[in-house]
Amino acid sequence: MKNHILIKHATDQEVLWLRCEECSYKTKLKDSLKRHIIALHKSDEEANWFHCFNCEYRSLKKDNLRRHMLVKHTTPEAVQWFACDKCHFQTKTKYDLYRHAKLRHSDGKIEKDIEWLKCDKCDYKARQRCRLRQHDRDKHMPKKEVVWFQCEQCPYKTKWKYSLKCHANLHKPDEEAEWFYCFNCEHRAKSKNNLKHHVLLKHTAPEAVRWFTCDKCQSKFKTKSYLNRHQKLLHSSKEVQI
Repeated sequence: MKNHILIKHATDQEVLWLRCEECSYKTKLKDSLKRHIIALHKSDEEANWFHCFNCEYRSLKKDNLRRHMLVKHTTPEAVQWFACDKCHFQTKTKYDLYRHAKLRHSDGKIEKDIEWLKCDKCDYKARQRCRLRQHDRDKHMPKKEVVWFQCEQCPYKTKWKYSLKCHANLHKPDEEAEWFYCFNCEHRAKSKNNLKHHVLLKHTAPEAVRWFTCDKCQSKFKTKSYLNRHQKLLHSSKEVQI
């Protein structure tokens, strides 16, 4: 309860921020700072890792390992699925369903009623704390502090070890790759994001879509990338080279 009040209800002015001495990371929780230091600034021998017996996954939190086992290594028929009553989305965890509903179907809330998490360095805001942390690392971490993870097979690089792992799956032959399967058709994808994109385009009802609207012509798109491409092609001030 104390952690909940500190994270959800304490203002920035009321918080005693705990800062990492080796990078720009900061947190409200002592345990979070400890996990950050162990994960990023300590050797493997010094960390108390919880290891998965089925793959190379490991975590500093036992609850994360339990979730991993459920999501990655539990067969569909053994799962108690949680289904959204407003779209085709379904998930293996109740929390993911709650998060999905809050992010995708909370249009009834007006802007000022949404519990936004705000960046203390710019105007960015997010509904999820993990998104705010990702933004801070992507946009505000000094370059000299960034640890890049480089793909060995192509020029791709990322600030996130997990992103590199997901990307590496794209290079694996079909028989070795981890596949993500659509529950509505026979489509499969090598990345979770590609599967989400497929479900959004093919299986999501219009009323359940968070539309991206062009401010120049009011055209609507299901993804921000489609909107950006539309604006670049039709509304760019630069002359098109023929």
